[in-house]
Amino acid sequence: TFSAPPPPPVVLYFAFGANLDAAVLARRRLTPSRELPATAPGLHLAFNHRGGFGNLVPSPARPGDPHVHGALQTLTREEWGRVRG
Repeated sequence: TFSAPPPPPVVLYFAFGANLDAAVLARRRLTPSRELPATAPGLHLAFNHRGGFGNLVPSPARPGDPHVHGALQTLTREEWGRVRG
């Protein structure tokens, strides 16, 4: 009997900043199969990552505190490997 192969494994990735830019996605050969607006409460943007890139770090959760806006992207594991570098 013939059975269809299972769908490729996927990773849900919270993209923010430059990783939302179409040119950056193209340069990294990323084509999310799905992308939905999302926020990350309890986190804020910091530039404490090696190389000066933005990074998300925990922040105290208090009513009215800002949160990070971005998108939840569905990537293949191969694409995720390119994101992680």
